[in-house]
Amino acid sequence: MYAGLDWCTQNYSKFVDELRELCGGGVFQMPADISVMDDPELARQFTTFWQTPQADAVTRMKLFKLAWDMVGSEFAGRHLQYEKFYAGASFIIRNHSYRETDWSEFNKLVDDLMAATTIEQRRMNGTVRLPDCPPRGHERSRVERLLPLDSCYPNLV
Repeated sequence: MYAGLDWCTQNYSKFVDELRELCGGGVFQMPADISVMDDPELARQFTTFWQTPQADAVTRMKLFKLAWDMVGSEFAGRHLQYEKFYAGASFIIRNHSYRETDWSEFNKLVDDLMAATTIEQRRMNGTVRLPDCPPRGHERSRVERLLPLDSCYPNLV
């Protein structure tokens, strides 16, 4: 649940920004309301110039009004603020998510993947090329410490 909350609070504003980009200036070019259809001449011009192959002018106007409610209206501003903060500050939500996660399942997944392949198998199929082992008594570098101990230092395993 907390992962979903965190994801939503982090991504809702991105969705709104994408919608804003898709709308462009079209939301400002629409008539203020449907009263444009009351005047026959304005209605004719509106239906002629605002239709598209995908939608008639009135349907397009409804769609842009809906988009405006999500990106530009006073309601949109309040709703964006609500979506980002209704469950609390984002760092608190992330901490709840971290605290409530069953990490043993994720750890098991990684452990199972790691156990499914040995270094020798990866060496043989060319996916891993380990350097030659350093001489005995050599102090291992930081990179060498990342190498599997069983390949060069079997007595340390």
